[in-house]
Amino acid sequence: MFGNRKLKKKVSELELALRKAQEYITDILTYKAGEKAQTLSSSANPYDTREKLVSELVKKYKGYAQYGNQLIQRIVDTRASFTMAGGLKAVSKYPNQSQRELEFIRDLIEINELDGQFGQQLAVEKELEGQVLLALDWEPELENVVVKFISWNDTHYTVHYQDDFYHRIERISYRLSGSEEEIEIPSERAVFIKFNARTNSREGVPTLSGLLVEAEDIDRALRDWRKLNQYFASPTPYFRTADLAEARELYEQLLSPGINWRIGKVFAGPAEFSLVEMGSSGAQSIREEIETKLKILSGG
Repeated sequence: MFGNRKLKKKVSELELALRKAQEYITDILTYKAGEKAQTLSSSANPYDTREKLVSELVKKYKGYAQYGNQLIQRIVDTRASFTMAGGLKAVSKYPNQSQRELEFIRDLIEINELDGQFGQQLAVEKELEGQVLLALDWEPELENVVVKFISWNDTHYTVHYQDDFYHRIERISYRLSGSEEEIEIPSERAVFIKFNARTNSREGVPTLSGLLVEAEDIDRALRDWRKLNQYFASPTPYFRTADLAEARELYEQLLSPGINWRIGKVFAGPAEFSLVEMGSSGAQSIREEIETKLKILSGG
């Protein structure tokens, strides 16, 4: 009788210690979460300049960023495919007229692969930079024009306009990395196209402007979900016994070399068996976050 009291007291002490340990772990996780939140940028959108925005878009498209690479790659490639799926094609608005000019333009498109890979790449650059700059050079051997793409992300070129409404281009200038020499492209040799811009804007805007944070949040949430799934995939076996002596005896038997018991094998004994696992509220919250962010990205 006295021995049973001691065992019950010991069980109560162990249960109390377990609860305190759980509270301690919860406190640690809460502190870590708060500590992580404090280290995050205080700005809702850290890409608040054109340079930061375009640079991060290019980095994600190449797969070099920490978060959001796959989403950005898929969105950019999909939009580029719809924009220039079959490349450029030249057709005459008035049949049987201007045939020589039409033939020249078709040769230009073919020489520069504007109906193929180069055309597709320009559609990608349009998504990343929000604008496209092409320099035109006459090639005597081909007797046609060679088109060269100039990246804003690489050169930070400046477009000089003749008017205050940014309609008529005067020239375009830039310096190559590590060089002080300024390179100029006159307006007659330049093709500059702005996308997603206001009528009186001097530069274009990438389509994914303002959506990088959402892409990163989805990536983070998916990784958190994966970690959570690892915990769900490893529930803890729990045996409820009448007292501590039975619990210790059962524990030693289950771990003895000859038993080799594992979940899924038959078990018969003086204990109530169950599996202890984490609640599903965290997973549901992560799922809702992912769905909400995806709706924002898709425009729905």
